[in-house]
Amino acid sequence: MLTRETRLLYFLGKKGGYKGTISDISEELGYGDDSTVNRKINDLIHRGLIKEVQYKNSRGYDLTKEGYKKIGFLLLPRWTLLFLLGQSFVLVYIGILGILKILPVNPQMMIGIGFLSAITTVYLIQTFKEGEKRIWLENMPSAELTAKSAESTD
Repeated sequence: MLTRETRLLYFLGKKGGYKGTISDISEELGYGDDSTVNRKINDLIHRGLIKEVQYKNSRGYDLTKEGYKKIGFLLLPRWTLLFLLGQSFVLVYIGILGILKILPVNPQMMIGIGFLSAITTVYLIQTFKEGEKRIWLENMPSAELTAKSAESTD
C-alpha cells in the first residue's frame, strides 16, 4: 500500500517533474479535493523533498535530491530495465562491428545474445508497467477508483 506522500513523490519522480498547478496534480492523482494535495505538497516542500520550479509561462514541481533518495527504490527497477535494454543494443552493435571485421568477436553470438537480452528486457518492462498500473489503481482514492471502474466497464 502506497501512502499519499509516496504516491505523490513517485508521481513527480516518474514524470521527471510536473509542469502544472496543484489542481492539475490533484486531478491526475484522482483526488476530488485540491486541499489534500496542497497540504501534502507544502509539507514536502518544507521537508526539502520537492521544490517549486518556474517555467517560462507556468510553474510546476520537481523532486529534490532528497526526494529522489526517498523513493529511489521505486524508480530503480525502471532505470535498471532501461539500462539493460541499452546494454542489449550495445551487444548487437558489437556483433555488427564483428561482422564488419572491426572487432575480433564472434558476431553471431553477440547479436544473438543482444537480441535475446532485448526481447527479455522488453517483456520485463511490459510486466513492470502492468504491475505498476495495478498498484497505482489499488492505491487510487476511492472516488476516482469508482469512476475509473465505471469507465472500464462501458
